[in-house]
Amino acid sequence: MLSRKDKESVVKRITKDLKEAKSAVFTDYKGLTANEVRDLRNQLRNEGASYEIIKKNLIQLALNEAKIEGDVKSRKGPLALSISKEDEIAPVRIIASFAKEKENLEIVGGVLENSYLSDEKMVALSKLPGKKELLAQAIRSIGAPTGNFVGALRGLMLKFVYVLKSIEDQKA
Repeated sequence: MLSRKDKESVVKRITKDLKEAKSAVFTDYKGLTANEVRDLRNQLRNEGASYEIIKKNLIQLALNEAKIEGDVKSRKGPLALSISKEDEIAPVRIIASFAKEKENLEIVGGVLENSYLSDEKMVALSKLPGKKELLAQAIRSIGAPTGNFVGALRGLMLKFVYVLKSIEDQKA
C-alpha cells in the first residue's frame, strides 16, 4: 500500500507526463496474464511509450491537475495507462493490435493534445497510419507533380529532337 507521500509523487509524475505527452491511452487489462502485460509493455517501450498499472483515483487526480476533462474514476475494472512523448498514434495502434489477439484487453479512452477522447475515438485513431507512413505519403505526393513535370518536359524535348531530325532528313 502506498503512503500519502508516495501517492502525491505518483500524481505529480503522471500529471507532468500527461502535460508533456503526445498521447495517452487508458486500458482495462483485467484478465491478462503477467506475461501478456510484460509483452505489451515491451512492445510499447520499443516505440518510446510507457505502460503502467495505476489506481483510477490517482489517474483521475492527475487528469484534474493537468486540466484534462475526463472521467476514469467511475469506470468499472482496473486501469492501466500508456503514455507516449514521441508518437501520437503508435501506442494506441500497438494496444489495438494487441487487443485483437487478447480479448481481455480493452481501450477505454485516452488523451490527445490535452483533450480527453472516448474509447471509440481512440480505436478510430488506431486505424490511422503512423507518423513515418504519413511523412512518406506526404513526400510522395510532393514529389509526384515534379516528376510528372520533368517527364512532360523530357517528352517535349524528345519530340523536338525528332522534328529536327526529320527536317534534317528531308533536306538531305
